[in-house]
Amino acid sequence: ILPITLVTTLEAAEREIDQLRARCDALLITNLNALLDRGGKPIPETAVIGPLAKRYGKVTMGTSPFHVKSGALLTVANSGVEQGTLAAGMLLDCLRGTPIKDLPITRNRRGQCIINLKAMRALGIQPVPATLVGVTFYEDE
Repeated sequence: ILPITLVTTLEAAEREIDQLRARCDALLITNLNALLDRGGKPIPETAVIGPLAKRYGKVTMGTSPFHVKSGALLTVANSGVEQGTLAAGMLLDCLRGTPIKDLPITRNRRGQCIINLKAMRALGIQPVPATLVGVTFYEDE
């Protein structure tokens, strides 16, 4: 695991990706909002992810479904339903008299795996079919 790198320009992101390609097998993309082009103008995040993933040439993971739609290979997306269910359960506990300080700290346990088929094919990945049970596939135009 390498440290998180903050980049502010497309050029810096490209340099960082060129260096990371030799140092790691997978890249996690979290937020590329407000990345600036060579002229100093902001580039939409959706326009940056695909080209950077292609430049990296290995597994790219995002933190949201739109990362996959923009060119990342995969994400595990949190479910709003799960978050709502957890919150509702905590609220019911409070209404039944449990003090807030006694509520457990919790997090989502399940997520929806989403895979970009075009990115998977481009990387030559041929997964065993049994590993794809429950996966949502995205195939862009």
